[in-house]
Amino acid sequence: MSASQTTISSGERKHDARNDVFRAAAMWRLALANAFMELDQRYRRTFIGKWWIALTFLLFVGVKVVIFGALNNVSLQFFAPYLAMGYMLFRFISQSVTGGAAVFISSQSWIKTEPLPISIHLFSFLAKNFIMMFFMAIPALILCFWAGRYSWVALGSLPFVVVLYAINHLWVSCLLGIIAARFRDVVYVLVTVMQVLYFATPILWVPTETGIRAWAAALNPLTHYIAVLRDPMMYGTVPWISWAVVMSMTIIGCILAAIAFVRYRKKLVYWI
Repeated sequence: MSASQTTISSGERKHDARNDVFRAAAMWRLALANAFMELDQRYRRTFIGKWWIALTFLLFVGVKVVIFGALNNVSLQFFAPYLAMGYMLFRFISQSVTGGAAVFISSQSWIKTEPLPISIHLFSFLAKNFIMMFFMAIPALILCFWAGRYSWVALGSLPFVVVLYAINHLWVSCLLGIIAARFRDVVYVLVTVMQVLYFATPILWVPTETGIRAWAAALNPLTHYIAVLRDPMMYGTVPWISWAVVMSMTIIGCILAAIAFVRYRKKLVYWI
């Protein structure tokens, strides 16, 4: 194959991938409807429906506050919203990783039978996770207002954090979804990794200024993803270092996901 043919082939792949994303974005109503339909089916024939998400979250946080609150040298009014915000954001991140790895595998019947853009499944998965986080955010914000942990800094940074989380959710689920479609063990590896990171991330514990906890928090990228929203809420300050870490990872991740999507998008139907 000549160099010109290779260039044309690469250009065609980029054009097809770009059109796939644009078509999926134009079908956002379908993505949102699929997200609601999946959650409705999950909580079908229950009395409170999707509010089980908020209730389960609140019960979990309540138990953890009672158990781990005594182990941290902080007040209950600080630890309750601290844990609630941390756990809510970790749940969203964890689901984007573990669920994102299986996003194409779980959508294989749609991919093989319906002429839809591949990336529509990424948008549907994003919508579902944002809906779930909305129900978790209600009790979390109630705890924050009860404890007096809110500020204009947090409200001002909220739109930017939401956009940042959406972009990261898309590239993570895209990149990991492609890798896991080819190598199925990746799904189980990521589930195990996220279980370990749950205890290595400052959610149940408050990092100290020095020592092993300080190092564990600083070196853990999930700490910074959580800090961009939790720190303004808890301390009324902008964590610039965390923003720098998250923005760097976002740029690198988007580049890697774009390369993988362009090169392997059409192979997904054979891998799943």
